[in-house]
Amino acid sequence: AAVLRPAAHRASGQEGGATYCRYRLEVTGVRNAADPLTLGVQLSELRLFSGGRQVRLSGAKSLHADGPEAHGPRNAIDASLATKWLDARVLGRGGGGGESASSSTLEVEVE
Repeated sequence: AAVLRPAAHRASGQEGGATYCRYRLEVTGVRNAADPLTLGVQLSELRLFSGGRQVRLSGAKSLHADGPEAHGPRNAIDASLATKWLDARVLGRGGGGGESASSSTLEVEVE
C-alpha cells in the first residue's frame, strides 16, 4: 500500500490557491514482506502530472532511509528505467534511531 501526499507548499499568486513544492510517497506495505528474499520497496521512476502535463522534479530524498547508496532516492527521478530507488524500512526488520520502522518514504521536490 502507498499514499502520495503534499509535503510543503509555497505561496501562489492566485487568490485562494496554493501550489505544492514537495510531495511524499509513503509506502506502508509490500507484497510477500515475510519472504526473506524480499528486499523492500523498489521504484524505478516516479512521475507526477498536472493538467495532463508532466511536472518536472528537481530533487528527491528518502526519509529515514534503509537502503544501499547505489539505489538512492535520486534514482526515482533520473528519467532512467535502468536505475531504481530501494528502501527496506517498510519491512520493519531493523531501522535504528529508536523510531518505528514501518514505512518507506520518498520525498520529491517540484521544480
